Amino acid sequence: MLRKNLDRCNYILLLISLWSAYLIVKILTIFSFVFSKTKKGDVIFFPHEQIGSDGYTKRFEQYFPFFNKDKIVYHVAELFPDAYIKRNLFGSKSRQYYLYHRIIWKRIPQVLSARKYKHAFIHRRLFAYYPDSKKAHLEKLLRKLNEDISVDFWDSVWLKSPELYEDIVIHVDKISVVNQFVYDHFKKYPTKKYLFPIAIDESAYVIKKSFAFEKEIKLVWTGLPHSVLQIMALREVFLKILEKYPIAIVIISAKEVQIEGLKVLWKKWEKETFANIIASCDIALYPFENTDEGKGKMAMKVIEYMACGVPTIGANVGITPYAKDNETILFAETHEEWYNAIIKLIEDEALRMKISKNGLSLVAQYHSVKLSYNTFKEIIFSN
Repeated sequence: MLRKNLDRCNYILLLISLWSAYLIVKILTIFSFVFSKTKKGDVIFFPHEQIGSDGYTKRFEQYFPFFNKDKIVYHVAELFPDAYIKRNLFGSKSRQYYLYHRIIWKRIPQVLSARKYKHAFIHRRLFAYYPDSKKAHLEKLLRKLNEDISVDFWDSVWLKSPELYEDIVIHVDKISVVNQFVYDHFKKYPTKKYLFPIAIDESAYVIKKSFAFEKEIKLVWTGLPHSVLQIMALREVFLKILEKYPIAIVIISAKEVQIEGLKVLWKKWEKETFANIIASCDIALYPFENTDEGKGKMAMKVIEYMACGVPTIGANVGITPYAKDNETILFAETHEEWYNAIIKLIEDEALRMKISKNGLSLVAQYHSVKLSYNTFKEIIFSN
């Protein structure tokens, strides 16, 4: 009861904080003409995922050396470290409310500083993480302060808050998206659009060298703890394969996982060891449900599997659009297709080697950070 009352009080405090913030933002929007808009820099970035997260690295941090080399003057409007964000997001209601309060009040001066830059690049939205936004208050203020704004979407964010994202896109100049499904959703808006697939730094990955099996065949899956049901759904397939071949399921995740009746080798996700673990496995797995949420993703794990040269089996949902069945990946949806695909790779070493080689080429051609940097620059600086 004490916890409920405390949460209720903190929720009321959050509402007061938000109403105050929105009122101030509205006043600043009305009187934005009084602010000097002398430009001192080229671009200001507003990341949604924060420093320390894979999303921050893949969409922003890995490009910083290129910006530095090209002498582009940029600023990253960071909020709080990813670890702090996660602790509060997955903590008590009161901790969540306090996080939202801190985010909105930190973002307001950051948005005001955007007037000093020629371009602004937003990942997803400005009021990051807050689940109940309906209106793009901060984006409206940014529109008054900056003449060239891009917003980037790498998933189907509109599904949870369509009203908010409709309001966001009418206040920006350019939209970049991760795949064709997301691109098609925003077709109805006249805003200029770009395809900006996720890219990786290939040098950060370890490439698989041997395709011979050891005592057991290692099937690898990686993902967030809440996604583990995807791999657990294939339990019957694994048990059937176990009747013919010795297999172990390698799971790389933040929390330990076990699957009844199967040998599971759990490995804690760590940036330093991640690629080595993948490269030591024999076949990589990407099961995923065919939903609009799934279609809006660009499955990072598939690109990373390919970057390590591990032959991959996956659902044809939300993966790199350049993947081809039996060339760079084996597609599977039903249990029967999953069983047949895994057996096929186990029994055909030449096929494993071919898919590995082609996957490496696909990443180099379409998902290299060096090549995608030019796309990133075009999005930011185009008129």
